[in-house]
Amino acid sequence: MLKRCSFLVIAFVLMFTYFVPVTSNAAEHGRIKSEEVLTEEKTQQLVDTLDEYVYAQNNNLKIKNIPDSVYDEFGKKNVKAMTDGIKELNKSANDGELIITDNKTIYEADDTSYSVQGGIDKVVYKWYGRVRYFSTKSANDFVYSANKVAVGAAGVGVLASYFSAGTSALFGGLTSWYFANLALDIAQANSGHYRGIIMHVTWASVYWTERQ
Repeated sequence: MLKRCSFLVIAFVLMFTYFVPVTSNAAEHGRIKSEEVLTEEKTQQLVDTLDEYVYAQNNNLKIKNIPDSVYDEFGKKNVKAMTDGIKELNKSANDGELIITDNKTIYEADDTSYSVQGGIDKVVYKWYGRVRYFSTKSANDFVYSANKVAVGAAGVGVLASYFSAGTSALFGGLTSWYFANLALDIAQANSGHYRGIIMHVTWASVYWTERQ
C-alpha cells in the first residue's frame, strides 16, 4: 500500500512539473499578444499620427521618415502593417488598377464615380486600409460569412471579397476568435435600424463601425 501511494505521489509531481511551465508560457504569450494589438481608440490615433507622414505624388503614396517615437508608442509591428499596406496600394496603382490623386483620394481605375451615398454598398480606399459601406442586407451577408470563417467552414478570402480584390492582408493570420467577434460586432452595429453601416478596417486588422 505504501509503495502504491509513493508511486501516485511521484506521478503527480511529474505531471505538475510538466504542466506548470506550459501554463506559464501560455500566459506569457497572451501578454505579449495583448501588447501588440491596438484598441480602436489607439488605432485611430495611429492613423491620425501617420497621416502627417503620408502624402501622394505621381499616382503613388509616399512616406516621410517616421520618428522612432511613433514606433515606440504604437509598436513596430502595427506601424509596419500600415506601411506594408501602402506598398500594396502603390503596387495596384502601378499595375493600373488604382488611381491615387494628390490629395490621397484612392479609387479603382474603372470606377468613374467614387462618391458615396447613404445606404448603398461601396468600397472606399484609404491609405490606412478600407472603408466599407454596407447596406443592411450586405451587412447580414457579411456576418454570415464571418461566422463561417470563424468555424473553419470558409476561407478568409470570402471576407476579403467584400473589400475588393487583393485585400487578404486585411484579415491574414487571424484567429477564429477574431472572426467570431467580428461577426458579433457587425451584427450588433447593423441591428435596430435600416440605414446600413460603415466599417473601417486598417492594415493592422483593427476595425470600427458607424451608421450610414
